[in-house]
Amino acid sequence: MTKFNVRGSAEQEFEADIFEIRLTLRTEDKDAGESIAKGAKTAEQLLQMFADTLHIEPEQFRMDADSVSRGYQSDGYSRIICVLLRIPADLAVLHAVTGLLESFGNAEYQLEYLLADPKAADEAVMRAAFADSRAKADKLADLLGVKVTGADHVNYEYSGEEEPAMYKCAGLADICSNALADRLQKPVIRIQKSVKNAWLAE
Repeated sequence: MTKFNVRGSAEQEFEADIFEIRLTLRTEDKDAGESIAKGAKTAEQLLQMFADTLHIEPEQFRMDADSVSRGYQSDGYSRIICVLLRIPADLAVLHAVTGLLESFGNAEYQLEYLLADPKAADEAVMRAAFADSRAKADKLADLLGVKVTGADHVNYEYSGEEEPAMYKCAGLADICSNALADRLQKPVIRIQKSVKNAWLAE
């Protein structure tokens, strides 16, 4: 019986299913209480604008952070409120959201691309990496004049994540525009996996 170690690897790209938008609101005042009040008012205004313009209700946002602290370069206080919004990976919808933020004028945002089912994507790449290892093992076995009979052990790292929640946004399906940027290809998420198998042959 012969045993040899073979590393297999695979890389695949998956089109993003979800856009996660992290909105940050900042307000400042010399008085901590006034800073808190300004932050609450700004958040109310932004949420109302989303509801009135895009039919995205406050329940579709998730609180991410809320803090009040003294400014490093000023004598005042700063309140920072962060909320998360997940929308379908539709560029027209994304541009509608960023256009609203542009008109609001007092919000920062960060965008992250997510998969609706990251576990399935991870497993697909892992299967491809395992198949790559087996194909290489078969080639080595053929050169040695033997046949692969099975695997002795497999080493790999698995980093699957829980499936992200998809927030349902009523009315978003009706958003459309003729902007050239809406016709861009969606971003992709690249996943790489590798395995090291000890194959048995005889």
